[in-house]
Amino acid sequence: MNQQELHKAIGNTDIYVIDQILKQRYLAGQHILDAGCARGRNLNWFYQNNFEIAGIDIDSDFIAEAKERYPNSASAFQIENLDALPYADASFDHILCCAVLHFAEDENQFTAMFSELIRVLKPEGSLLIRMASDIGLDGNAPVIKYKVTGQKGTYYLTRDRISKLLEEFPIELLEPVKSTNVQDERSMTTLLIRKTP
Repeated sequence: MNQQELHKAIGNTDIYVIDQILKQRYLAGQHILDAGCARGRNLNWFYQNNFEIAGIDIDSDFIAEAKERYPNSASAFQIENLDALPYADASFDHILCCAVLHFAEDENQFTAMFSELIRVLKPEGSLLIRMASDIGLDGNAPVIKYKVTGQKGTYYLTRDRISKLLEEFPIELLEPVKSTNVQDERSMTTLLIRKTP
């Protein structure tokens, strides 16, 4: 596979999503939600490989672009908030939520959004979250800014909050917590979670 073919297959997909694809976490025909999908960059491979995809975002322009990008699934892209998802309980086999939850206004909104993600996830399903944390920043708060819109994020994970999530919700970690330090300005932490039966 040359570079052009590779780009066509995965586009600008988050490397941590690619990691899970390569580990065969996802099976064709499964239902995937990208929560906070923006233009849908993380859904390219799923769309091409017979998955049922859906995406939500609060930005109408992003949703319009995602619908154009994935015309056969256009009706599954909606303008919605994460703290009130328009889906029935246990609707999705897997959920992706990359670089979104650190834009929660406060602890209460974060908890509401996380709770909704767990609600619509099927038992045994996986939730991949990437968001800012203070892990590895020597106790400093991360600097979070969305490069496309300039929106600043004010909420971030801590080790203590991760521990409490594992106590408060019917979930467990599928893989160890992974954090990447970005020039000591922010730490991006990846959680791969399984909803327990």
